Amino acid sequence: MDERHGYAHYEQEWAAQKELRDELRDKPAEIVEYESRLKRANFTYNRADRYSQQGKHATARKLMAQAEKEYEGLLERLEEITAADPGLCVWFDRDTAGGLQSMNAPDPDSVPQVVTSKSRLNKTPGGGILQGKLDKRDVKIMAIENELAGIKLAKAKAKGKAPKLRSVENLLKAVRDGD
Repeated sequence: MDERHGYAHYEQEWAAQKELRDELRDKPAEIVEYESRLKRANFTYNRADRYSQQGKHATARKLMAQAEKEYEGLLERLEEITAADPGLCVWFDRDTAGGLQSMNAPDPDSVPQVVTSKSRLNKTPGGGILQGKLDKRDVKIMAIENELAGIKLAKAKAKGKAPKLRSVENLLKAVRDGD
């Protein structure tokens, strides 16, 4: 097997990963708007929670009602944008089909998060459009594993490949161990 083949595979896969990262950076306008509205609703909800903790219950109730309206508006907008473009569903951490009906209570835990969110409320980090995202180390490991598979296949056909196989297996172990 040609040694450049494995490196070419690695370069091709890493280029694909860079394209995915560019796509994640350039979110559709609807997703950016959703994030902005979600941030505003979460801020209002957290203010209401804080006022409640301070014993300012009248203000807390007023802000909680406002937050509830913001979450409902957010979910209505979510239904609109996903109905207009179903491809946007991959940008969310959970099923967006339920909308208002799937929401138990109008709070931060009930609304879908954008998959690129680092929020603790993100239900499936690495889901949706992020599913194919790999770091550079994983791409290297994948390229080495593919090369190993090719070597094992060649070894099955002709017996002279054992030393190369061992050295590639050692390289793979070193990459996995972080050496």
